Amino acid sequence: MRISTRSWRALLILCGGLITWGAVPASALARQTAGPADSLKWEHSDADLASAQVTTFLVCYDNAPDASCLSAPLTSKFVPTTAQGGPPAAGNSAYKLAVPALTPGAHAVKVKACTGATPAVCGNFSTTLGFTFQIVPGTPNNLGFIKGLAAVVFHPGRVWGNRRARLAFIHD
Repeated sequence: MRISTRSWRALLILCGGLITWGAVPASALARQTAGPADSLKWEHSDADLASAQVTTFLVCYDNAPDASCLSAPLTSKFVPTTAQGGPPAAGNSAYKLAVPALTPGAHAVKVKACTGATPAVCGNFSTTLGFTFQIVPGTPNNLGFIKGLAAVVFHPGRVWGNRRARLAFIHD
């Protein structure tokens, strides 16, 4: 089967657009999971912090406009343990910010560094991280039995023996 020149051009334009503009659908991004007790972490070049006078990071969820993004100061710096991904690459520092309350389901987040100038000058956004926000229900506890309290199934109008069923409702 021979592909026409026109078809090749269309294919190259499509692929070039996907690579150049990063037009990758959110569903194609690798999904991680996060919950209410988790924090987002990222790394940034120490040299860039000093030369660009970076004072804060903007953390944007779900393509929110800059004014709605969360601000993470440089004091959010930390040294991750092996379980948290290990130490940052040489010449970088790691930062973290608690994940805000989100609705369960698919979300995306990206980060950019900003200066303390007025107005702030910000760099480009990081690549977008797609993730699923999950709230896992807690484990039931204090299991036991209540002696002498059995469930009653009521059938209206049914007679048991010589008596009609009596009901009592227990309200929490």
